[in-house]
Amino acid sequence: MARARELDLCVAVWTVNELTDINAMIDLGVDAIVTDYPGRVQRQLSDRGFRWTR
Repeated sequence: MARARELDLCVAVWTVNELTDINAMIDLGVDAIVTDYPGRVQRQLSDRGFRWTR
């Protein structure tokens, strides 16, 4: 991630479906998480204080 940031790259990961993997990707600070279970990702982000508007 550090090298990607140095190069101003966006990091997207897929297909991240398991909670442990979702949390690991959030911890890494990836820019996008592609999943078959968007509700899982949304809940994990909400639990960590991430907010967004529609």
